[in-house]
Amino acid sequence: NNDDYLPCDTVGYVRHLGELYQDDLGLPVTANADIVGPVGGFGWKLELLKGPPKSVRFEEVEVTDPSVPMLLSIAYPIGTTFTITAHAGWCRDDDDDDSANEYSCSHQFHSVDSVDKVRLSLGDAYHVDQETGVLTVRIIQTPKTFLGYNNNNKHHPDAAAAADWFLPTYDSIGKDGKGYALTRFERNGVRLPKYTRSNYIQLVASCETDDSDGVYCSELLQPYHDEPTTTSS
Repeated sequence: NNDDYLPCDTVGYVRHLGELYQDDLGLPVTANADIVGPVGGFGWKLELLKGPPKSVRFEEVEVTDPSVPMLLSIAYPIGTTFTITAHAGWCRDDDDDDSANEYSCSHQFHSVDSVDKVRLSLGDAYHVDQETGVLTVRIIQTPKTFLGYNNNNKHHPDAAAAADWFLPTYDSIGKDGKGYALTRFERNGVRLPKYTRSNYIQLVASCETDDSDGVYCSELLQPYHDEPTTTSS
């Protein structure tokens, strides 16, 4: 939001991963960045000029084909640990009665031992390279009002195997069996994804900071080069 006409200084760059783009800075990133581009392939690399972010939120995600992975990599100081949590808007966990919660409203990501496993995951996995400190996470478009099904929810396609997280498609049914899980604009055979507000993925890193705002990790980063990896799309 730049209603006050404040300068939108470049704070970093984002580009495609892979040897073809190693000498390219990429697209400039400003505060409250709105990034648009293709998914699939090796993914995207985010690099901020003052260091990796201590905390970053991914929101207003739109993906034309949810089955095509969108990976994001950020280099962090070696030894950094992460808490990555998805949150659904318009959804409330009933802490007083867990049995009443038919839908999950938040979900914590888990660590896996390879980038390929992130790519093939349901969108709730991340990988940290122990030699370079590079974090890779898959970003997906989540429903606005729920993230998964709890307690044998009757609206789950397979109620006996209901899970508190799922990778939605444009055929996934919405909350309480109404409408669709992912919003869209559709007419005459043309479908456009529509982001929703208030649902987001929050990443928090354990790194040390030396700026007054505690925004950027201050520890030394290891140099690394993009390495080709297998890709399913």
